[in-house]
Amino acid sequence: MLVFIVIVVVFIIAYFWINDLKKQSIPTESEPHIQKTKSIKKNESALEKEIRLGLEQASLDASDEMVKYLKELHQTHLHAIAYINGDGVPKSYAKAHQLWTKIADRYAIANVGLGELAKEGYLGEKNPKLALQYFHQALELDDTCSEAMFQIARMYVDGEWVVQDAELAVEWLERAVTLGNQDAEHQLAWCYYHGNGVAEHKVKAFIKWSALAKQGHSDAQRCLGIACYLHGQGTSKNLEQAFYWVHLAVQNGNPEAMANLGLFYMYGWGVECDFVQAHHWLEKMVAEQHVQAICNYAELLVMENEQDIVQVERALELWHGILEQEDEALNNLGLLYLYGCQSLPADVAKALTYLQQSAAKGNLTGRVAYAICLAKLNSSEQQIERARHDVRQVMTALTEKKYEFEVMQAATYGLLGMVYLEGEIFAKDIHQAIFFFEKAAAFHHATSQYQLAKLYAEGTEVEQDKEQALCYYQQAAQAGNSDAKKALVALEEV
Repeated sequence: MLVFIVIVVVFIIAYFWINDLKKQSIPTESEPHIQKTKSIKKNESALEKEIRLGLEQASLDASDEMVKYLKELHQTHLHAIAYINGDGVPKSYAKAHQLWTKIADRYAIANVGLGELAKEGYLGEKNPKLALQYFHQALELDDTCSEAMFQIARMYVDGEWVVQDAELAVEWLERAVTLGNQDAEHQLAWCYYHGNGVAEHKVKAFIKWSALAKQGHSDAQRCLGIACYLHGQGTSKNLEQAFYWVHLAVQNGNPEAMANLGLFYMYGWGVECDFVQAHHWLEKMVAEQHVQAICNYAELLVMENEQDIVQVERALELWHGILEQEDEALNNLGLLYLYGCQSLPADVAKALTYLQQSAAKGNLTGRVAYAICLAKLNSSEQQIERARHDVRQVMTALTEKKYEFEVMQAATYGLLGMVYLEGEIFAKDIHQAIFFFEKAAAFHHATSQYQLAKLYAEGTEVEQDKEQALCYYQQAAQAGNSDAKKALVALEEV
């Protein structure tokens, strides 16, 4: 994804430009000339005024010739960006490349644009070596070009053409941050969050994202909502705050946040569960071929229409289409076949083919679900023992928090509840089942909410609690669980 910063205030001018102007006999004797340009000129555009003011503040030549020269450079840069974004002109990376090449020997940020085109391969094969040359050329023209520093840092983070070096990446990021580059500050927060190149310090990440979010940085707003408030990292978990910041990021046009917002409405995280809103935001990103949004949208189709085989088959098709890109699709396919739904009968053998792949990749949900498959298929004692071993390992990982985000393990907790409820892997233990179901229900896992409601309503294996049962039935029904909806109707008829 191209990241271009539109520099509206262009008063930071490289010495190379000044020397180039001298060669063209454009006057650069600044002191007496600046005095003449202090007053605002009539019929001068806002951009011209900003350029002139910037030059004067930097004690540089602010003559009409200089202002015109820099204005033309900047407008060429903006024209290139318009071609990148298809803003008022047909989208064309080739034309953007042509325009940036035209001014690259005088305009540092043009080299950053050329570098990103080469790095992302928008004009052919990806060429990180050439990209790095462009970024360094930008710094030769202007050693304060923070965007070039940021891009070099990203290459060291990813190990593109250069040896992956997190510590060196942090050095470049810190240089860019001192020059006020917000994207670099955002990336530095990620480094603190994950401990890349610096000691892990999630509170520092939270502080940096909070500051950026308040300044309107949409990526920081999204991370503050998802990485911090939703998952309780660097601060206390707060679903309402998580929703607030993700929603604000969407208002600021962040596409990743749109996919996240669909999930918030889908599960009712910090907001009332609303399938209409979930459809709205997920469909926007499905149209953009956003893989995670496709995966979640297919899940929404099943949640909302499990009695409609046409919609369920559509969900299956969507998951199949992203199997190579999204491991979660393996889990969703496997779980749907493992337990079936109103319009699709369970097929444990078919579930096994997907869940075995997921388990092999180390996915916690996949490992537990695969173990359940083995038990249901009356596998050998050796395989069942392996299943027990895997489930124990998953429980240890959950206890020791050897995973990124707890909220993403709601399905895992729910499956562990089923392990102890069904008693096919370990001896049946209702209290352990309830423990895991409650962990999952805390993250709005509808199936677990329904299982809790059933246990408390029946009161055969646990003390009956009709009030708790009703509460869980309502939560599960709101999240689209059809069995819970039927149970509520039955209760109303009593």
